[in-house]
Amino acid sequence: MKDNQYTILLVDDNLDNIELLEEILQARGYRTLRAQTGFDTLRLAANEQPDLILLDIAMPVMDGMEVLHVLKSDSVTAHIPVVFVTGIMENEKILRAIENHSVIDYISKPIVITDLLDKMAMYLPGSGKKL
Repeated sequence: MKDNQYTILLVDDNLDNIELLEEILQARGYRTLRAQTGFDTLRLAANEQPDLILLDIAMPVMDGMEVLHVLKSDSVTAHIPVVFVTGIMENEKILRAIENHSVIDYISKPIVITDLLDKMAMYLPGSGKKL
């Protein structure tokens, strides 16, 4: 957290999804960063050290599972909590990953704002005050 403000890295290959999340989170005082590729996610995570990453699974070239693996393998980014944002089609894949302890948490699309904010509060101490 920088300057008493949490930074959230929003990752989705669909710019409309990112813009919607930005609007919701910035209105609540969060600083947001955006990435549309796995490679941009890795660069921003290492350079900016966000407090939380909301990561889409279904992305071209490098999907969310691959991004998570690289993030957690790097000592510079391993500590950053990651919450997957997933469409219904990927839920079974997520549940298997949770069983194998490779994924900590997820939220389904379409996103319900209260569910998103509740989930974020679990990983950002004191963020409940911003909700």
